Amino acid sequence: MLNLRKGFSVTFADKLNEGYKSDGKSITANVSAEKTLPLLEQFIKLHEDEKLFFVLELPTPETAEPKDENGNITAFHKDIYYLDDCSPAMIRDVLDIVGEILLDDGISQFGVGSHITNDEMMICKYNIVNLYRNDEQSRLYDGFFENIGIDKTDNLVTAWNMITSETPGECTMCEKDGRTVYDIPSVFAELGMYMAERREV
Repeated sequence: MLNLRKGFSVTFADKLNEGYKSDGKSITANVSAEKTLPLLEQFIKLHEDEKLFFVLELPTPETAEPKDENGNITAFHKDIYYLDDCSPAMIRDVLDIVGEILLDDGISQFGVGSHITNDEMMICKYNIVNLYRNDEQSRLYDGFFENIGIDKTDNLVTAWNMITSETPGECTMCEKDGRTVYDIPSVFAELGMYMAERREV
């Protein structure tokens, strides 16, 4: 069974299970809440001698979205922030500070990547983890998910397979001590976090 993170609600969630599937360079996995940050730590350990980056995706604030003459939003976007040239220790410090709020938040997505290999692991909505490996022949990730008790499957069912107009999913923003994920860029601005792009979704 899949233990959903606090920021998500899905109809028929009891039908979701942990597991992963590989599609060449990309691996998609259902990962329970309690295994998410330990899995990210495994990724960091595999790239211990490399320069890393932290990436954060936030929904563009409603006030910044384009609107028509009636004030209706015409397109939705997400803002993508990066913190580049990080040591593994610096990434761990970032996760120590904001990992808990990110884990419980339902509107943001975040991840870690390598400047050297371009491998990247993203923690996405509805407990989905996407792992991109630049070299699909590499044995670096052999046993990566199995090490944490997640097995390969030929038929991975994610929350997106459950979401329809009749059975919608729900993502809720987390607030801790008066702060939300929208405060994260300013928290790390002095360390160099910057907004790279605003992308339509």
